[in-house]
Amino acid sequence: MAEVNALASSVPDVASNISTIGIPLGPYRNLTTLTAAILATHPQCLVLNHAASWMLEDRRLDFFWKGDLEQFLKAAVDHSFGGERGKVGGDIRLSHAFDDAAMRSLYERFNGDAVLTPNIRTLYWKDSMRVTNHMERLGIGPAEFTARYPQVRFLLPIRRPLDCARSNLRDKFRHLTSDPDPTKMDLTRIILEIIRNLTQHRAAVLTFTEKEMDGGFLARLCDFLGLDPIPEWIEAIETKLQVRKGYDHEPEEKEQYVEMVETMFFDDDAMRDRLLDLLD
Repeated sequence: MAEVNALASSVPDVASNISTIGIPLGPYRNLTTLTAAILATHPQCLVLNHAASWMLEDRRLDFFWKGDLEQFLKAAVDHSFGGERGKVGGDIRLSHAFDDAAMRSLYERFNGDAVLTPNIRTLYWKDSMRVTNHMERLGIGPAEFTARYPQVRFLLPIRRPLDCARSNLRDKFRHLTSDPDPTKMDLTRIILEIIRNLTQHRAAVLTFTEKEMDGGFLARLCDFLGLDPIPEWIEAIETKLQVRKGYDHEPEEKEQYVEMVETMFFDDDAMRDRLLDLLD
């Protein structure tokens, strides 16, 4: 109880020190948990897992609408310890990424067993699809929003869209479509449409694919989110960083994917090539 009380009493201080809020956009099952787990190991970053199902229902906290950013931060920090796996969210260490002993070890190496550390300066809020849908309902684009709140930084991770579609087909497709029985290719098209819409705001959204999560990626991510690129941390993460092997897909599905990408991104050569490169 004493530990909980100590954490609770430090919430306002931690919230007031946060200068950057990172928010991933796009579908679920799209490298969001991996990215959040990586950031959670950084001693200057606090990660809130999910929680949009209640944060966005409270108009006092919903700063996308008319809520107060300061109150949102206090609530986010408060909810980041404890909670549950799944949509209730809370402590990112309850997510499936931390079922991996290596990830738990990395967290402990740089943070010990603490949730709130005195050096936190960035909040990373991982509930990508609910936030994306909420912004769409409100008619808010990333560029418009970051002009209003420059401390907010949007990210768009891109897993192979065919893999993302297959993974969402199991239990998350309801966030992508009202169709009760979509196909993998239906979801692939929707996912590509989301990517297309969000990359129209490229100055306000950091976009990276699963193939680009190497080399200088971690330093670039730190720079974007206002975190120090700690050499020991980067070296440790790069040693363990591994994107899960993708699914196999039928040749005709790959052909449909190529056609979708070439049609949808006919005027964006760079994004088209990055998406086609994910087939390899």
